[in-house]
Amino acid sequence: MANVLIACNNADSVDLHNFLQSCADLARQQCVDFNHNYSFVEPPHLTEQEVISPMPYHQICLIAAHGDADGVYNENHEDVVTTRTINYNFEGKGFYSVSCLCAQNLRIELMRIGLKLFVGYNIPFCVGDDEDLFCECALEGFKSILNGNSKKVAHKAMLDKYDEVIKTASFEDKIKLLRNKEHLVFDGEDNLLLSDLI
Repeated sequence: MANVLIACNNADSVDLHNFLQSCADLARQQCVDFNHNYSFVEPPHLTEQEVISPMPYHQICLIAAHGDADGVYNENHEDVVTTRTINYNFEGKGFYSVSCLCAQNLRIELMRIGLKLFVGYNIPFCVGDDEDLFCECALEGFKSILNGNSKKVAHKAMLDKYDEVIKTASFEDKIKLLRNKEHLVFDGEDNLLLSDLI
């Protein structure tokens, strides 16, 4: 049984707050389904202190929030996990993001300090008309990891989910889903398991 930190920027003032909340809700349900404990952080507590400080007691952090190449931010545009925050609590951990661009500089910084697993996107994450499809695809890898699969298997499961959903999506959603799939970044050793995270 793992301890999972789920952080979500669901403030009403934030664009796509319902989508971000749906991602967090699905992640919480997946934790329950696979018998993992979780903690949940949302505004007004979505801060650097409330996300980074508890990480010694969690193996993986899932964050659904707006971001850029350097990190993830709260509803006040303050740093939550960025290249400017003190991130050593992520050493030996996993970081799974549904955020724009943070697979660029943030991924590099977290992996440098000893993060074992990073999942995110290296371009702006797209959300289409059928938000549920985008949520399912974004969380498929997380579900596979929680189910005890390796990073390699989880990555393949996520790509397969994108392919499955793209077949039945509307034309506009297909384009956005394909873009997300092509810019998904899964970093870490292929045989890494949730149980390997400390």
